[in-house]
Amino acid sequence: MTVRPPYIIHGGSPRRERLRVLARAVRPTTTALLDEAGVPRGAACLDVGCGGGDVTLELAERAGPEGRVVGVDLDEEALALARDEAEALGLDVEYRCADLLHDDLGTGYDVVFVRFLLTHLAEPERACERLVCAARRGRAGSSSSRTST
Repeated sequence: MTVRPPYIIHGGSPRRERLRVLARAVRPTTTALLDEAGVPRGAACLDVGCGGGDVTLELAERAGPEGRVVGVDLDEEALALARDEAEALGLDVEYRCADLLHDDLGTGYDVVFVRFLLTHLAEPERACERLVCAARRGRAGSSSSRTST
């Protein structure tokens, strides 16, 4: 029996550079989505599969210093690069090495963001269930409860 890894792209620095190119290409649609959804000052934000942290940094800018922003990824080398970038920009971001399907992500996030991750997972439905569990409850109909694919 062949065991599929939970995420099929690995690579630290080479992965970071590949994701940086992709991030630049999709930045206009990502920022438009974040504009539409709304990321209020002081928001608690979770970016799962954050890679090098491009969206995580965008969330941190929007949430401001009163917010809390957590980026989660499996690639510790990419997370180290992301930490360095956040520090250089003076942004307070927590980066954690964690597995979406198995590790505790926490709860109560106003914004839960995922980009480029679900298509690489062997169990995307289970991943979506975990993401929903991380979101703050009781805000149905608000901009923070919207989803997009």
